[in-house]
Amino acid sequence: MEFLFYTLLVSSLSTVAASQCPPTFQQNGTSCYKIMGILASWIEAKQYCNVMGADLAVIEDAGEEKFLEDELRKIHGAGNVGPENYWIDGADFMEKNVWRWMRNDGGSYFIKGYTNWAPGQPDDIGEHCLEIRYSFGIHWNNFNCFQKENFICEVSAELDGGNSIIG
Repeated sequence: MEFLFYTLLVSSLSTVAASQCPPTFQQNGTSCYKIMGILASWIEAKQYCNVMGADLAVIEDAGEEKFLEDELRKIHGAGNVGPENYWIDGADFMEKNVWRWMRNDGGSYFIKGYTNWAPGQPDDIGEHCLEIRYSFGIHWNNFNCFQKENFICEVSAELDGGNSIIG
């Protein structure tokens, strides 16, 4: 009987830590995303994201890209929409044709492993920032950093401070 009492007590006090996204961000795994319908240059887009405590999105695998594709489909519908272009975090500022994720904290790391460049991209014609083009799917493209485009912000999902694991 005593064992049952302690089991019930611990069960009632324990909750599973849950992750949360900021309002209007959509969660996928341990990241939260916000698709911004504001036209901005690449650096302006980074600044917008930074104000929200986020950064431009980094796409590290096909699952993450599929999530973003599905979110864009909700906005644009299933048909051919253009393409619609969205800034994400990559750039080759440091070394020509060496693409890196450029983080707001000043760090950067090479884009390696998963990529999804459109055919013939990157084409190195003075375009140093990374966009995704959405039209029947997503493809990566290098583009003029000063061009005004939509963008996607990403932030890590935070553990909900109201939940904790006890015991």
